[in-house]
Amino acid sequence: MIYFASVQNAHPITFFMQVRLLIIIYLTVNSCYAQEKDSLPQTSQLKLQSPGFTMSNLNEEYDPYFIQLLQIHDKYVPKVITRNILQDRNGDIWLATFEGLIRYSNGIFTNITVEKHLRKFRFFSIFEDSKGILWFGTIGAGVYRFDGRKFDNITSKEELINDRVMSIVEAQNGDLWFGTNEGISRYDGASFVSFTIDDGLSNNSINSMIVDESGKIWVATSDGISVYDGARFNGFYNAQGNSFGNTRCLMLDQNHKMWIGGEQGLSVYDGISLLSGEAIFVGKSWNTSISTKFVGCISKDREGNLWISVGEPHGMTAYKYDGSTLKSFIEKEGRNNYYSKTFSELQNDGSNANQVFSIYEDKNGNIWFGTFAGISRFDGSNFVDFKE
Repeated sequence: MIYFASVQNAHPITFFMQVRLLIIIYLTVNSCYAQEKDSLPQTSQLKLQSPGFTMSNLNEEYDPYFIQLLQIHDKYVPKVITRNILQDRNGDIWLATFEGLIRYSNGIFTNITVEKHLRKFRFFSIFEDSKGILWFGTIGAGVYRFDGRKFDNITSKEELINDRVMSIVEAQNGDLWFGTNEGISRYDGASFVSFTIDDGLSNNSINSMIVDESGKIWVATSDGISVYDGARFNGFYNAQGNSFGNTRCLMLDQNHKMWIGGEQGLSVYDGISLLSGEAIFVGKSWNTSISTKFVGCISKDREGNLWISVGEPHGMTAYKYDGSTLKSFIEKEGRNNYYSKTFSELQNDGSNANQVFSIYEDKNGNIWFGTFAGISRFDGSNFVDFKE
């Protein structure tokens, strides 16, 4: 039986406890983050615990980069880093942000972290499994499981290999895979099995994962790609036979091609051969060499278009590629006939903060962008930025 730390009945911190929290943070934050984690067993059974809130674990509730938001409900989205976006089977939009977990429903944004008294940590990854259970990865607080009624928190105390959960996927057999900063934890519904470089991973720092049609699990790490075939991890290398380096994203298109993005640009693998760099756009006069620039995320829409965030001198910009035409979605030098307030703010920020972290298509065909300054939604003709 798996045990989770439930937060359904959590209570807010009193004023005096908040004061003590600040004192404890000031004295201990440097030391607590410098400590090394104990070695974890490869296989572990989980037990449910509801530890409650005590002064002894106050420092565990602290994320120095979490942005505190007091307002719970708003028709405007916070101007904050939004790392990932997902629409669940009920139609609600979920945002993993640096102000916590936010849900968009019926025209209202609700900060779930504040409303449900979740631990105040940045949220990073989102996944809905085949049973309709939502899983939310955080930066430092493990993963949250939401069954539609309550949130349960799984952390390294329950033998998750690390509390920074950057990617979540479901294998064909129903096992859940959690990619973290220190390796992967596989959960079969009762126990965790963990994998690291000792098991063949290219690197322990996991950026993203994807399951292909044959059931293989592709893992993008900070130092290349590993592919799990059900028995072992095997390295997957670039056209020159070398590591892909810092690989950020993987995407399987409708033609069964695997698109790969990262510090070495854009590559595509058709199951037989690998094209990388400018070879993808050979012969096209509009080639802006985006294929050799840093690629942060790749998404596809129902029409087969690719949406790509690409590194530019001023940050990350968004492109749409329909197989023959490449279009930028950042307002710059008249290239874009559309206007996005969010993108314009990024473009004019002057702090190299023009970053598009995630691109997602909802059930109505709208394209959502998660950026350094919140979100923007594109319906094919106009942008909605949810800003005052």
